Amino acid sequence: MDIIDEDNQVVGKATKTDAHRQGLKHRVGAVLLKRKDGRYLIPTASELKVEKGLLYHSAAGHVLSGESYGDAARRELLEETGVMAGQLKQMGYFWFQKDYPTRKERERFEIYKAAYSHEMGPVRLNEEQVNETWLHEAELKEIYNSRPEELSGPLKMTCRSILNNRKKRIYFAGSIRGGRGDADLYAGLIEHLSHFGKVLTEHVGNSKVVESEEGLSDQEIFNRDMDWLQSSDLVIAEVSTPSLGVGYEIGMAQAYGKKVLCLFRREKETVLSAMIAGNPNIKVQGYQTSQEAKELISAFLDSI
Repeated sequence: MDIIDEDNQVVGKATKTDAHRQGLKHRVGAVLLKRKDGRYLIPTASELKVEKGLLYHSAAGHVLSGESYGDAARRELLEETGVMAGQLKQMGYFWFQKDYPTRKERERFEIYKAAYSHEMGPVRLNEEQVNETWLHEAELKEIYNSRPEELSGPLKMTCRSILNNRKKRIYFAGSIRGGRGDADLYAGLIEHLSHFGKVLTEHVGNSKVVESEEGLSDQEIFNRDMDWLQSSDLVIAEVSTPSLGVGYEIGMAQAYGKKVLCLFRREKETVLSAMIAGNPNIKVQGYQTSQEAKELISAFLDSI
């Protein structure tokens, strides 16, 4: 393997055994395989791994001398899962340092994301990992926040250094003056969104939102909401209850170049406006249960 310095520059070569015995800095490529529903493949380390029984990246391995991080990640993915990846997208990097009883790890990880579909063939885990498990990014973050002892050291670093730094500013739109029958639904969706980033419009899920805004003029509410909308990274709109305000927010979001997901309940009495349903520049998804709506949100956020 290439031995590197803190600036990722090659300063020599060594075998993997010597690098681990002497604690020499070297490179590792890792990949998270992602299904179309937004879930990542997160297997469990087998008895052969130094951190057996803990959750791991979809695949990871040492970069050979002269090999790129991406090529190493692609090679390891094929070896460990049987999946031949297409394009890899770099997610970030970090240094991992830990002394185990049998070796010293001084590794610079580069993390990649690869798309997976069933057309690529089944996942076939090799002897280094067991339990084919697929988790949404929000589920992985929840494990990191509440049960970090279940994660291997490198995957814990990915959650800490990469996933937790990708906080999004989310504008949630739902009916307020047009009707508050879905207030509890809004609150649940907003709570789910909070796992992905900062929800700028948390008040939409407040059952007392109308009363809480009595001290604000219409102009003040408009200015505040437009400031939030412009500063947001994306918009999630629940459009089952017709609302002039929500329609305006969606139109402005599109004008600002924001990504927009519109959710509506698939019910006989629900008639979605053609200006929403027929708009090719926004994503429209129907659902029946709040859990289904949350899964659609997770898939949308994981895709951008």
